Amino acid sequence: MHAESGSRCARLVTAIAVGAALGAPPVCLAAQGKAEFTPFVGAYIPAGNLIDESGAVVKQKTTVIFGGRVGVSITDRLGIEGSFGYAPSKLEFSDASGSADTSAHVLLASARLLVGLGPAGKSSSWHLIVGGGLVSHGGAGWDAFEAAAGETVSGKTKFNGVAGIGGKFKVGSMVSVLVDVEDNLFSAKFSTSSGETQSKFNNDIVAGLGLAISLGK
Repeated sequence: MHAESGSRCARLVTAIAVGAALGAPPVCLAAQGKAEFTPFVGAYIPAGNLIDESGAVVKQKTTVIFGGRVGVSITDRLGIEGSFGYAPSKLEFSDASGSADTSAHVLLASARLLVGLGPAGKSSSWHLIVGGGLVSHGGAGWDAFEAAAGETVSGKTKFNGVAGIGGKFKVGSMVSVLVDVEDNLFSAKFSTSSGETQSKFNNDIVAGLGLAISLGK
């Protein structure tokens, strides 16, 4: 009698364990798929010349950048993120006769992998940023450049690679402060029907401060 009762209890415990395993994800998996939206603002610092030949230099100028990111965690160590930023960066033309600034802008869009560093599950954490996307130059300054050339200039939008490091600091159950620095790496080369400029390696640095807001529980 006692043996049969014990056997029934054992089967009940086993059934509950199996049901829990199938019906409810473990704690380590519950955090997966968690989404965040992060509006950010920061500094856009172009560290190179877009064109530099025959005594003429064309480059973007340092300015503010603002935008947003949407990220989803894959594990407690990995996440994916889409980022978009707009920088109202002026375009500077200079040669032996002097220099002039004109209105312009830079758009940065990328998909990135976030790799966690250090202990997980803390109120503060650090991560590496690795990814790629597009950098696009436009605005009145580039329109004037095309007007002077008498035709459309190709190469204003190009692929870039992204590398950086970031930190997240929880200030509430659903909100964290995000700080990061990233480098957008690309080759600048422009062309018209009459010729093309030399390829110039560029790295546009973005130092940002954002507010990461968890979407859902």
